[in-house]
Amino acid sequence: MSVGGGTGIGLMQTLALVQNGAKVYITSRNAEKLNDVAKKYETSGEIIPVVGDITTKDGIAKIVKEIQDKSPKGINVLYVPVSGYNA
Repeated sequence: MSVGGGTGIGLMQTLALVQNGAKVYITSRNAEKLNDVAKKYETSGEIIPVVGDITTKDGIAKIVKEIQDKSPKGINVLYVPVSGYNA
């Protein structure tokens, strides 16, 4: 999972991961941006947008629940290339 994976350094990391065969969940508060990234790079690999806010416990819980529903076995890597992360 890449927090902020739809822009900047997070996007570069997302693309590197999917180009090497990883399924990557990208999170952000901006659904439009996430969906645009997933669509634009859909031929590169599996990018799954998850809208959520990591600055609140409820937001984190929502993200975790959605990813657990989609990947019951869990994830292998959490990448957080954003500032202000206080979870």
